[in-house]
Amino acid sequence: MKTRTTLTAALLAATSLTAGSASAATIVGWYDFGASGNNGHELPGDAKAQDQASAGATGTLFGGDGDRGGFSSTDGTYGPTQATDQGAPATGDGGFSIRQLSGDETVVFTITNGGLLPIRLDEFVFDYMPIESGTNGISATDELILSYASGDLSDSDNTTIGTLTNLGIDLGDNVNNYYDHSFSLAGLEDQTLAAGESATFNLVGTTAGATGGTTEDSEGVPVALDNLAFLGEAVPEPGSLALLGLGGLLIGARRRRD
Repeated sequence: MKTRTTLTAALLAATSLTAGSASAATIVGWYDFGASGNNGHELPGDAKAQDQASAGATGTLFGGDGDRGGFSSTDGTYGPTQATDQGAPATGDGGFSIRQLSGDETVVFTITNGGLLPIRLDEFVFDYMPIESGTNGISATDELILSYASGDLSDSDNTTIGTLTNLGIDLGDNVNNYYDHSFSLAGLEDQTLAAGESATFNLVGTTAGATGGTTEDSEGVPVALDNLAFLGEAVPEPGSLALLGLGGLLIGARRRRD
């Protein structure tokens, strides 16, 4: 009886986990860059670990122009709707930045599946705001490009995923409710990291939409980034799905007997 009860509980728990995975989870996310200090996490040796994760995943972020204590998005969500586990910060908690100086245009993200189940990556979401300066009000970086750089996905290295153009205007305060954006990863041939696998993605800023202006406009003006996350879900192996189906039948038969 004890063995049967334990098996039933385990099958119920597994069935519940699978049913609950229909909505996207925050696989890895970054939101706290520190309200004081600047230019941290620029180099691989100083990469920032995730602030939030699920499904056994871990992640790192580095590059760009590093963190900025004076930047922060205040809406408490990754991109348009995915809530962070801290909620809306009472005060700014720092942000990240990119700008058009050599080596400062690219932010590098690496995700590793340290769990037992495969993880499907569905979206990359984030908050952003151009920081305007100079005589013409043009933010130097006017295009953001997300690409799959390298790793264990079957797609070719440096595969472009999506491009965001016309970033908008400065909202007037570096601590503000930033713009939100989502890049779908559905265009990749392979979105799934098996246990132990990893993938690296690049977010690159370019000057495609910026024309004219001073050197400060064309090179030095940053774009603020905050609340960056990869969304997705853990997906059972086909054998696990078959086991769950059998488990459901066994549980149903037992309930009928009872």
